[in-house]
Amino acid sequence: MSLKYNRNKNYMNKIAALMLILFLFTATGITFAKNKPNQQKQSSVSFAYEQLTTPEPSIEAEALFRYIQSIKGEKILSGQMCIPRGINELEYISSITGKQPALRGMDLENEQANEQEIKNAIDWWTKGGIPVIMWNWSAPSTAKTNEVSIEKCFQEGTPEFNWFWEELKTKANHLETLRDAHVPVIWCPFHEANGNLFWWGKQGPMQFKKLWQTMYNYFVHEREINNLIWVLSFSEEPDKSWFPGDAYVDIVGASSYKNDKYPRQGTFAKTRTISADILPPIAYQQCAKIPDPDECKETGAMWSWFMQRHTIHLENIDKENLLETYHNKLLVNLDEVPEIVNDFSSDALKRKYSKGTFLPFHELKSFNIGTKSGNHSTINNHLEIVTNGKNTKERKDNCYFAFKQMQGDFDISVQVHNLSDSPISGMAGIMARVDLSKGSQHVFFMVFPNSNPKNKSAGACQLNYRTKNRTQSTVIYPNLKTAGDKFKVEYPNSWIRLKRRGNIFKSYISNDNIHWYTYSVHEQHLPDKLLVGLAAASQDTETETKVEFKNLEITWE
Repeated sequence: MSLKYNRNKNYMNKIAALMLILFLFTATGITFAKNKPNQQKQSSVSFAYEQLTTPEPSIEAEALFRYIQSIKGEKILSGQMCIPRGINELEYISSITGKQPALRGMDLENEQANEQEIKNAIDWWTKGGIPVIMWNWSAPSTAKTNEVSIEKCFQEGTPEFNWFWEELKTKANHLETLRDAHVPVIWCPFHEANGNLFWWGKQGPMQFKKLWQTMYNYFVHEREINNLIWVLSFSEEPDKSWFPGDAYVDIVGASSYKNDKYPRQGTFAKTRTISADILPPIAYQQCAKIPDPDECKETGAMWSWFMQRHTIHLENIDKENLLETYHNKLLVNLDEVPEIVNDFSSDALKRKYSKGTFLPFHELKSFNIGTKSGNHSTINNHLEIVTNGKNTKERKDNCYFAFKQMQGDFDISVQVHNLSDSPISGMAGIMARVDLSKGSQHVFFMVFPNSNPKNKSAGACQLNYRTKNRTQSTVIYPNLKTAGDKFKVEYPNSWIRLKRRGNIFKSYISNDNIHWYTYSVHEQHLPDKLLVGLAAASQDTETETKVEFKNLEITWE
């Protein structure tokens, strides 16, 4: 992750302090906000894609999850909670702004209205929007002051047990209707888990986690409901002790009912720390007033979405402010939501350009950047690169590079036909760099000789990058708990891909050149013109790294 800070000068103790801060904040991915030393700012958009916790998610749910991750840190999805009483929130927003929210929020609280709510969810997805369904689960009518014995919900023969499981079955039936209609759902049960407002949060974190895990296992494993993105919503003060575990949660969020438009960066920062293994999108699950998008960007509190409360809470927003907010360039509204399945499903990750150019390898220039030795040859339409490492204390580049200068956006893919193993890791892949100096800024998506675990990596691949402020490259690792088999290599059936759109670099991997898995998204400000091509490197001074590339395909604008 990149680090931004104001340089103090003249005093060595200040320099030492800054170096300590550099270490600590690079490890946590947090930077300082300009001119606001008491606020924490999120670093640039750089992450490995997470997979849904559902073992075999629906095509639609997987595509939606990819889309939400793709805009993380860049855009905020607008959302409006709608209830079947009072004003028509969607018409109200449209009459003032001419816009509609990207997310329509619904609630399964009232069973008499739920058949219509399910139809609303289907209609919203059909219109190109994203359905969000909460379940503020009402206590049984026999309960007093919203109290339920959670322990008795798991004791057969008790009224609580019968009520609990009947409710789960009923709601599962509704969600199955959406699954069968191929509608993905951002699923937000047990709102404000730790807020001590509802029966599920009144008996402590252990009982709550038991409820959450039971619902998850019943819906996902027994009823095979695979169209849900599971969102855990905290109060304004998130508490990690209430977190059910990485295997049960896809996205974390929080709510605040303070009547102002501040971005709640403190709540955002606390929510980020809930799970060490989830690099979240983070949801502002309910708010009394829409946070100012520009303030969100400035403070680093870039919520993945906000969900404005319904009826009078919406009406209390100043109309001019509502108009201005819905036309803010940082928001994604209904008319700006892409065709999610077409653009983000596994099949959609095939090359989107209809005319890719297969580039002959002899058109590439080559350069030996700091290695002990290196050379290349073209044999039977294969490019073979052989290189050795070099003993050096410098934490700079050590690779052989075959490249072409490119300007603007590009999409480059190549088949890694073979990559030799070595006692110390060899690597090869696609690199984009500013120049041929050893300390050049670059982005390098690489594969390894095998899929055995290496350091924090799953072993098959990783993305390295260097900014102008760093000597050593930074690595984006996968989440080993969710990576599965998607990022493994089996030569010769391994393809890799790097795509640039402005300052966003996306990396992909495939085992058939048809179905691509998105590995990472990385934001880095680099010049319009870059040297782009194929690189091989070795950390072993005694053993050569040999790689064979085939089928180099490039498209650019």
